[in-house]
Amino acid sequence: MTATRIRIRRHGDGYAASGGGKRATCSWSREEAARRVAFKLYGETFELRYDAEAVDALPDGVLCQFIVEPHE
Repeated sequence: MTATRIRIRRHGDGYAASGGGKRATCSWSREEAARRVAFKLYGETFELRYDAEAVDALPDGVLCQFIVEPHE
């Protein structure tokens, strides 16, 4: 399986994460919103990391991006 990008946007007072055709929100943490999408995609076995290289190339409205890969 390949890695999936999860993008984070503001959503009301919290954050919305989307990637791989899934979406999740969280009111307190960008990372938790990304974890919720990763869990929907891969269940309990995944590795989530912040994508610092993409910060300058993100589309308007996107705060940050995470990369999620499944563990086999």
